[in-house]
Amino acid sequence: MLEIDNEVGPSHPADRVWRTLTDPELLARWFTEVEVVAGARDRLLLYTAGLPGFDAAVDAEVTERREPELLAMRCDEAGRRTRLTCAVTPTAEGCRLSVREVRGARAARRRRGQ
Repeated sequence: MLEIDNEVGPSHPADRVWRTLTDPELLARWFTEVEVVAGARDRLLLYTAGLPGFDAAVDAEVTERREPELLAMRCDEAGRRTRLTCAVTPTAEGCRLSVREVRGARAARRRRGQ
């Protein structure tokens, strides 16, 4: 299993960061273009191909949403499946955004050719 954790402390209020994570127009300004899959409110297509660290667009499905503190998604980037969790915690200076990506052990072995 492979886990990647990152934490930042933006000087923006937690509700503003939450809106940026969950509003496709705002997410597109901050990260990449986003398309809501027609007929599926909780499915997104993130146009990440060409961005550093990405090989293809990411098909993401929201699996848990606890506004305004937690957003979890199951992601598929050209067969590479991960679980992405974003947690927003208010602080005196703004908020803390914790992002965790977890790839399963099976996916990690497949990439190594085992």
